[in-house]
Amino acid sequence: MHVPMNSMSIFFCALTWCSSVVGQGVPYSSSDLAQLDDGRDHLSGKSKPDPLLKKHVLWPRSLPRPDPVTYASWYKKSGLPDFPDLAWESDDELPHVSAEAKVDLFYLTKPVFGAFGLATRVWHGGIGFRVENGSSFLFEYSSMDFEAAIAFPNKNGSSMSWPCTAIVDYLSDPSGKTFPDAGAKWKETYAVGTTTGAGFNSFAAWAYQYGRDHARYLVWRALENGTERTLMESAQCFDFVFEGLRFLHDTGIAKINVTELPATVVNVYVSEIETVPLSTAVTNFFASKRKVLEEFLQLTGDFSILGHSKEWYWPAWFSPTKYGGGTGQLQQDSDTPETYHRYVLQWPKSSKSTATALGCGRTNRTIFEKSSVLVLI
Repeated sequence: MHVPMNSMSIFFCALTWCSSVVGQGVPYSSSDLAQLDDGRDHLSGKSKPDPLLKKHVLWPRSLPRPDPVTYASWYKKSGLPDFPDLAWESDDELPHVSAEAKVDLFYLTKPVFGAFGLATRVWHGGIGFRVENGSSFLFEYSSMDFEAAIAFPNKNGSSMSWPCTAIVDYLSDPSGKTFPDAGAKWKETYAVGTTTGAGFNSFAAWAYQYGRDHARYLVWRALENGTERTLMESAQCFDFVFEGLRFLHDTGIAKINVTELPATVVNVYVSEIETVPLSTAVTNFFASKRKVLEEFLQLTGDFSILGHSKEWYWPAWFSPTKYGGGTGQLQQDSDTPETYHRYVLQWPKSSKSTATALGCGRTNRTIFEKSSVLVLI
């Protein structure tokens, strides 16, 4: 069942209002409000992308595609007629350019829902490639259902489903003049390095595997209270971009000339992450959508009026990190998970850096050890 857009609008309005309550709101300009309308229309399926765009989803031929009923909203936005040639590409169909080609690398980012993203520091990111005298490509990682990925399941009576399949896709411009987008325009573009056609081809294969290894979206990371060490890694758009840049750098197939980039980070602090089966305790936790969304607002740092919650439940998509006693690998890939994580929440009042501050923030995120000057174009 698809969650109606009006419920998402209420959620976003509540989140923006809460930001203002705690002194974190920003004034909205007329251009911000126009961008908010742009973003809302795009995510609700109302905006019309460039009819010449072709969206390419990296997806194994042997794996059934996401259910068109469950993911009806995504198909409406991404399929016919908006994208006449929506393509599902397996590992033997990946984009390929001449190995000797010169390729420039870019980092692109924009606020989600325009003014909403500006107010709440929630941005989206992607990685761009521009082939000299050739095409440009834009790769991104996202969830097929926004609400189920970050806050609340779909419910039908007492049953719950989590349609938050995550995908890697790309768009291309044969002219090489733009980095295509399927919604609001990219707000910031950074030149971050160079590679070759061989590097691009290797990245495409890496991106395909990333989608398989991160088939579920997890917007936050869980940090251990006191040590600030990571117990659970996030799996969101910026993780895809940063891990992709590290892959290009570490394999020696690209020169990356930046060491940090602005990104949205959501930090949740815990003393323990317990793996539990689906039970009455879990279903009771999600009994009230309003209560869960209020608690989610606390987790993101945008709502500080309520008393602090002691626990949070979420599907156990991934195993904890090695430090947390796990493998860090994908653990479940089902819209109806049978295993959950119980987070024992903690609420520190300070952190060692802005990158580890409790809640949701946009900060310069380190890629490598040394800092570097960014080239903003």
